[in-house]
Amino acid sequence: MRASLLLAACLGLATAPVGRAIVIYGGTGSENTTDPGGGLPWANVGSLNGATGVYLGVFGGVPWALTAAHVGAGTLTLESGAFAAGGSAIVIRNPDNSPTDLAAFPLSTTPTLLPNLSLASAPPAAGTTAFLIGNGRKENGPLRFWNGQWTEQSADQNAVYSGYELAPGGKRWGQATYFGSGTYSIPNATTQIGVGTVFEPIAGKSQAAPGDSGGVIFFKNGSSWELLGIISTIATFTNQPADTSVVQNFTLGVSLPVYQSALLAAIPEPGHYALGAGALSLLAVLWRRHRSQGRR
Repeated sequence: MRASLLLAACLGLATAPVGRAIVIYGGTGSENTTDPGGGLPWANVGSLNGATGVYLGVFGGVPWALTAAHVGAGTLTLESGAFAAGGSAIVIRNPDNSPTDLAAFPLSTTPTLLPNLSLASAPPAAGTTAFLIGNGRKENGPLRFWNGQWTEQSADQNAVYSGYELAPGGKRWGQATYFGSGTYSIPNATTQIGVGTVFEPIAGKSQAAPGDSGGVIFFKNGSSWELLGIISTIATFTNQPADTSVVQNFTLGVSLPVYQSALLAAIPEPGHYALGAGALSLLAVLWRRHRSQGRR
């Protein structure tokens, strides 16, 4: 399994098939498609622009959604309904003002009966179980095996790689092991501090796939579910076949502990919206007065 890893951006998600899911080791494609209970904010996650988005909650009186910046603002479709964007996406920035792959946008209406998400202020210890929720692709058929040149084999004898081909699916959750944080870049796009999970050959362990960008990485801190990251990209092996998820691939998400302050600072208070509307109204009044005076 010791092959160089490439950061493979999921930038094709916006045009990916509508089918969605999380890849689960040992899965048949039908597991983990309903709320697992236990307080996991399953209902806050939905589809967005062919990928994934999450309802963050009401901040300053305004309902907000989060997603990957390359997914963008749009209509967030949750189990409780479809919620149109109420404004443009605000891309969260690094201290040097360079953009990250994290974006927030207001919703035009507020989803009811959904909680505000708790943002993690610090990452958990390496080895902690994380939960992924996304609208990406899923495993298709049985576990497959490849040699070091990515020629498929009929059995695992002397195989170097193992994993799954991918197919359309549906909203899904899965467990994964948090391995740490660090800087990663999406080719020809953004650089940010991220958090990551690893795809392990253990029944029930999961991995993000195309369509999961904008999805979530949660972990449980005591009795509270905390949002650790927004899924941004996956790291794959060099020359890994397209439309596959392979053991030891990584799910990478923009770190909420790192960017929490920048996120909360970037979300405008509702007063800003009111001020903007008021300013436009004032300009309209002044313009009418100006035109009226000009006609005298």
